[in-house]
Amino acid sequence: MIGSLSADITTRFDFSESNQKKIWGMCEDLGKKVDDLADRTAALEGAFSDLKTVVDLKKKEIHNLKAKEEECQVKLADLENNQKRNNLRIINAPEGLHGNYLKAFVMIMIEVGVQVDEPEEVIFRDIQRVPCDPFRKFPSVANQERF
Repeated sequence: MIGSLSADITTRFDFSESNQKKIWGMCEDLGKKVDDLADRTAALEGAFSDLKTVVDLKKKEIHNLKAKEEECQVKLADLENNQKRNNLRIINAPEGLHGNYLKAFVMIMIEVGVQVDEPEEVIFRDIQRVPCDPFRKFPSVANQERF
């Protein structure tokens, strides 16, 4: 019975030397493919890690830029409020001084001279007093009252 079993195994599974070489060759090929896949996986994991680091840095940079934008918006709102509170509008200001009221004020004062009627008021020929309205921009020159 044991003899017939061993004969049966040898007929079903050919353990000849050529078949063993083929099996070992296939195992080696599969091992190489597994190693290549492991190397590729490691490279992809490294690239993914690098990409994740870059994305995290960009998110921090975006967050910092948003914070700076909010800070600039607050500063801009303060500047606009300061400009709205300033009720002096300089007409015929010298070229390049638009938006720089104090410098234009001083330059016109030096060029034109000052007439003082009352201690609180200084009248310049080219300065017009405009009613301050926080809900609109400066009105056109035609709609302004002269003091």
